[in-house]
Amino acid sequence: MISKLESIQAIVEQLQQMGLSEYKLKQLLPYLKAVEKDTIANDFKIRRVLMDKQIITNILNSAIADLEKKQVYIETANLELQMQKAEIEVQNRILAEQKSRIEEKSVYKDQFLANVSHELRTPLNGILGLSHLLEPLLATKQEKDYDGLSKILLNICLLSSMIY
Repeated sequence: MISKLESIQAIVEQLQQMGLSEYKLKQLLPYLKAVEKDTIANDFKIRRVLMDKQIITNILNSAIADLEKKQVYIETANLELQMQKAEIEVQNRILAEQKSRIEEKSVYKDQFLANVSHELRTPLNGILGLSHLLEPLLATKQEKDYDGLSKILLNICLLSSMIY
């Protein structure tokens, strides 16, 4: 930058070349110095604004870099969550299939137990009914057979209660 003295001298020389008198130049000199001061102050202000602009630019660039890092982190986390979601969906499908098979097997088990229960109850009820018919006849003939028949009747009743 041109020093203050050099710039004022350059202006004075230009004014002399234009034909301005020495007297008028002396009168203009304080005004030229004031303009020079204002120019220097404005230059300083401009430099300060440029420095502030650079500082703000640096802060913004740093903030942008941080945001970009956070964006990458978020995208990575999002991909991980999508993969976990896909795994959970696969597990849910497997569990649903297993549940369906278990429910189907439960229906077969219930049908089997109903059939077995029916097949056992029918003959047991027949034996129980026949033993009730035989009970009065055997009680009068032999006391030992009666005790054995009582045990048979008791066991049939216990077995029947488990089946029902």
